[in-house]
Amino acid sequence: MNWSPLTAPSYVFLYMSKYKDVDRKLKFVSQFKFFKSKLPTIFIATFHLQKMDTPKELMKTIWRKYSLLYFGILFSSPKSILMTYHPFRDEILNTSNILEAGNSLANYHFTDMNGVSLKAVIFNSLPHRLWMKLGLVNEDWELWTNLVKNLNMSFEKTFIRQGFRRGMQMLKIGEVDFCPYLYFLNELNSNLDYIAPYGVEYLVALVPQSKKIHQSFYMFLTLSPTFWALVCGSLISLIITAIIGRRNKRGNQYIIFAFVKTLCNQSVSNISSLHSYHILLINLWQYASLLILAAYQVSLLKSLLIAKYDQQINTIQALKSSNLPIYIPIDMKTKVEISVPLLKTQLIPLSYDDIDDIIFEFDNKRRALILMHSTAKLVIEAYSRHSIDSSYHIMDEVITPGFSTYFFTKNSPYVNIFDKMLLKQYQHGLESRYTFSRRTSSYNENTKLTLNHLQGVFFVLLFGLFLSTFIFTLERFQMRYFCSKGD
Repeated sequence: MNWSPLTAPSYVFLYMSKYKDVDRKLKFVSQFKFFKSKLPTIFIATFHLQKMDTPKELMKTIWRKYSLLYFGILFSSPKSILMTYHPFRDEILNTSNILEAGNSLANYHFTDMNGVSLKAVIFNSLPHRLWMKLGLVNEDWELWTNLVKNLNMSFEKTFIRQGFRRGMQMLKIGEVDFCPYLYFLNELNSNLDYIAPYGVEYLVALVPQSKKIHQSFYMFLTLSPTFWALVCGSLISLIITAIIGRRNKRGNQYIIFAFVKTLCNQSVSNISSLHSYHILLINLWQYASLLILAAYQVSLLKSLLIAKYDQQINTIQALKSSNLPIYIPIDMKTKVEISVPLLKTQLIPLSYDDIDDIIFEFDNKRRALILMHSTAKLVIEAYSRHSIDSSYHIMDEVITPGFSTYFFTKNSPYVNIFDKMLLKQYQHGLESRYTFSRRTSSYNENTKLTLNHLQGVFFVLLFGLFLSTFIFTLERFQMRYFCSKGD
């Protein structure tokens, strides 16, 4: 038989001499990691098959208790018979051909669902609307289309206009099988099932963008305290040098030339005739000027590459102090109230339809919205794609962490199947789980400057500083050597 890399199965064989051995052995192997991946398990029965109803009830019990979908019982006497359980049709499948037995278990439960129809509830969710506005392919729908195609299944779509809450209600009562949209899991719902977390995500706040500070003013804000300390120290040394120069006017001319050369980043020489105090202060001035030059260049780069805003809202405390109304999807309100009680009085729950209308009203009203990080990024991208001057940015401090997943009807056998298929795709690099960053900004120009952005530039500046200091030190030793030789 030809298996694809995604569907090639591995087996766990368990021998049993009586029916009660199954439960005991399952408890033993369930503590191992390989059991968690739902590997196909074959029980080798070493006793005679007496009644057909007994193994049928046993397999139903195993499936309900352990969610063990891929398993069968192989009876070797009086003839070889493999019995497997199909939970979707609630029937036992068996074959007397030992070669067909292995193919049946592997093929039937891993690669071919024989055209089973998967009922999906489709509604015009906020992420879906954003994908449409951006003219992009809906990644969620594309993922499930490929999975269903690989399993030889088909879709039976149910379109509704009521949105998320109505879709979840249809899942609870069993009208549909699953919802093919990624959602933030707020709490464990006993009436729904979901696959393993697809993405670790965070709820973030979209807050109004503050007024941008002009670059000419921002230059002074980016200068570090080290820069100003060096400037003050250099000015003090200059004043002391001037005072000493009044007492020793003969060296004033050389001192002036030395300072001019230092400001021009030139080496200072022929100062052996100066007073030792002059030489010491000039040396300090040279060291300070090199550091000032490096600090100034770094500040200049920061002012050119980072957009600075006046009193920007980037923390939960700042959001609380702003007294802005905070609009939030109604199903996420309880989780935020528990996680961040500080914002409880500002939260205004709305439906996803109302949230969508608020985002694209462009009325410049000051308000905040709480959304999933992935959805918030789509909002910012939608503004950028339509050449609209964004009135929102994503707050740096996150509201609360969580994870995204896909929802299914309670006790749905599809959960195990899709978990297995996605696991295989992850292992072969065909699919990836998402982990969304804690800190983000709305535009690239707002990204905080680090060595990752200008690593080469900073290293060049740092290397130049060390090289200049090294050459300067060599000149001092050379000057002292000739001075001592002249004496």
